[in-house]
Amino acid sequence: MHATYTAKVVGLKANKGEFDSADGKKIKYDYTKVFVELSLRGDKSRGVATEEYNVGDSDLFDTIKHIPLPFMCEIDMEKTSTGSEEREQVVGFRPTAAVSTTTGEVKPSVANLKSAS
Repeated sequence: MHATYTAKVVGLKANKGEFDSADGKKIKYDYTKVFVELSLRGDKSRGVATEEYNVGDSDLFDTIKHIPLPFMCEIDMEKTSTGSEEREQVVGFRPTAAVSTTTGEVKPSVANLKSAS
């Protein structure tokens, strides 16, 4: 199952390296994560929380780090199942607009936004 979501990115993080596992093998990692704002739901909830999504390797960070935070994006998700467990995996990520930090206004015509899918 495939879906595209619009989200507000409020943070970015990249990391690349390796570590030794318990059995002595080298484990490599290389990712860029975005932190997106989600509305809290429920009768006794107010405000927002953040959720992190892995959107690519650490090279992606260099293509989006210049975009002022927060910014809007489209995230393409693929939902899969093992039969007993569901997972969502990001298969596409596109910055689309800047958000004013003072007014919250979305500014869709930002010239410096680059596609990162």
